[in-house]
Amino acid sequence: MTNYEDTYQYGEPASTSPNVDTRFLACRALGNSKDVRSIEPLARMMDDPEAHIRAEAISWFTSLQSTVSLGDAWTYMNDRNAANSPAGFNGVLYTAIKQAFDQHPDAFGMKLEWIAAATLRETIGASVVPILTRRLNDEDERVRKEAAYALCWVSIPEDHEQQTYSALAEARRDTVTAVSSQAVVALRYMNGRMTNLIAMARAGIQLPNRRVMPTAMPAWFRG
Repeated sequence: MTNYEDTYQYGEPASTSPNVDTRFLACRALGNSKDVRSIEPLARMMDDPEAHIRAEAISWFTSLQSTVSLGDAWTYMNDRNAANSPAGFNGVLYTAIKQAFDQHPDAFGMKLEWIAAATLRETIGASVVPILTRRLNDEDERVRKEAAYALCWVSIPEDHEQQTYSALAEARRDTVTAVSSQAVVALRYMNGRMTNLIAMARAGIQLPNRRVMPTAMPAWFRG
């Protein structure tokens, strides 16, 4: 293993180390990397056997996804390896962004950036939200709190919206106040994201990761 550095090149192989301290360092390296590729190994470590690694991975994912910019999407769109990759996050990201542009060939300027940025957020959410929702029931309260907090900052994939809402509604009754309070905040953020999707649908914008853009708040979403 190479000496520690805040890069994907260090963090990705370190994330699968049998040494728990090395995996702990991998979380920090990936979270600080500002590299969109780091999302995949961090998502994998959210299911680590060690609770403190799971919590650390979720925490650093939250930090990382706030630093991943639309510029990263352009970088990987122009990366021949990413473009030709049939699997993995890079390939999924490339496909999603390309579909967004194909669906809106007349978009330009801020509208094009808005569509691409929303697609980037949707793609990131689809890769981690099922794991985060599952971690709301983790045996360790640190993991549950980090999962609820992370769900404030990701886009919820279409197929997981109702399940995520139900899981957060249940987490509101967690006996640990820090967890229940964070679940309440996450539900408010989810309401805001749903409202934004409704606005996009009414503006005639279709995201490639969604089959149906909602034009009204779903009946199961009670706020």
